[in-house]
Amino acid sequence: MTTPNGNLAGSNLDMASAVRNTEQQVGLKLEEALRMASLYSAQFLQLDNKIGRIAKGFQADLFLIDDDMMVQQTWIKGEA
Repeated sequence: MTTPNGNLAGSNLDMASAVRNTEQQVGLKLEEALRMASLYSAQFLQLDNKIGRIAKGFQADLFLIDDDMMVQQTWIKGEA
């Protein structure tokens, strides 16, 4: 879909920014914002048997954030 001036319509919001916005602008606790981005999304996609939480047997997709909630490092399937 494009806008009337021909630009691509949509969003360039990444997940880390979505979590940051949810905490800072919506006012939810960080823990709940992280659940929304991980567990609840996995449940919606019916993938919560392998992603969406840190637990034995689950895929290790993780990110490290600093005090400003900026991503410092990521791991996909446990690999940096």
